[in-house]
Amino acid sequence: MTMTAVLLLVLVVCVLYLALRVRALESAVSTLARIVNKPRRRDRAIRKEIEELESKLEQMDDAIAHGYLADTNDFNRADEIREKLDRRLRALAPRQTAPPVPEPPPDPPRAGL
Repeated sequence: MTMTAVLLLVLVVCVLYLALRVRALESAVSTLARIVNKPRRRDRAIRKEIEELESKLEQMDDAIAHGYLADTNDFNRADEIREKLDRRLRALAPRQTAPPVPEPPPDPPRAGL
């Protein structure tokens, strides 16, 4: 009887240990999923901001096309929106580690040697 009780106790401890390991694995997978998904969320946020900036520029263009007289503040605001749009587009572009170094042109053959 005692051998069965000890075996049952060891079995319960093993099941509890397995449950804890499964819980740790679930937590690790959840953390990994957040890490992997973070760039996608960032890209979606940048794309949304790009759409908003483009919409603002289109609204300004439509207003001018319908006879609104633009002043210096409007031009400054349009320039700021374009700069911000350019920064967002560069942030969305794939990262490059370093620009490729061009190879030097080959030396022309020397005559007479």
